Amino acid sequence: MNRKPSTKAAKRAPVNEIVLNLHMHTSYSDGTGSHREIAEAAIKSGLDVVLVTTTMSGFQGVDRYVQTARGRVLVLTARRS
Repeated sequence: MNRKPSTKAAKRAPVNEIVLNLHMHTSYSDGTGSHREIAEAAIKSGLDVVLVTTTMSGFQGVDRYVQTARGRVLVLTARRS
């Protein structure tokens, strides 16, 4: 019995992979390095997104893309309680 290939597979959208780290700390909490240093290390490691977690407030304006000659990474900051 010959079966035709499924047309559902042909209609699927391509999958894009996003590589991210969802939990990092800077020297502003209990980690090391600045937001910029973490962004540069993330670019070198091939990450697309970094989520910096902190217990402190007052980091408005930190969320942004950081661009270097090697690439760019989206740096986001989340406050945990």
